[in-house]
Amino acid sequence: MNSRGLSPLVATVLLIAFSVALGAVVMSYGETYVETQATFVNRGTEVSSNVCDAVSLTVITVNNNVQACAKGTLIQVALDNGPVAIDAIQARVLGSAGVALNPNILSNSLPAASALKTTFGYDPVCVPLQLKFTPAVQTEAGLSFCSDKAVTIDNPSTC
Repeated sequence: MNSRGLSPLVATVLLIAFSVALGAVVMSYGETYVETQATFVNRGTEVSSNVCDAVSLTVITVNNNVQACAKGTLIQVALDNGPVAIDAIQARVLGSAGVALNPNILSNSLPAASALKTTFGYDPVCVPLQLKFTPAVQTEAGLSFCSDKAVTIDNPSTC
């Protein structure tokens, strides 16, 4: 019997090549599908990283004394702004009994190259251990918080 056919080795190589090609097609389609879904889900919330690049917020220091203090349920702070207007500043007060969050301590936006001294209240958290001020700027997608430009003050003094 002199029949000609594929040897088992050649058949195995062909099956593996077909499987790899089919896997590549499915992965390519799946990647496009996932990107489309991610764009749909993130629409309006994804912020370009360069929006916050120019934001600069600092706490004013006089004679090595940080100008931020706590008295009861009030915080007094002096802030200095850089070259970009800030539309909101979120204040977080970490205390020995919890965390209080003030969504915006500004009554108006803080213009570029300006300073502000303000007092704001917060929910009681016993002794304030840390203050964190996170600037936010208005974009087409809405208010965008620049958490990488946040300012943190540990163990604020009492007023």
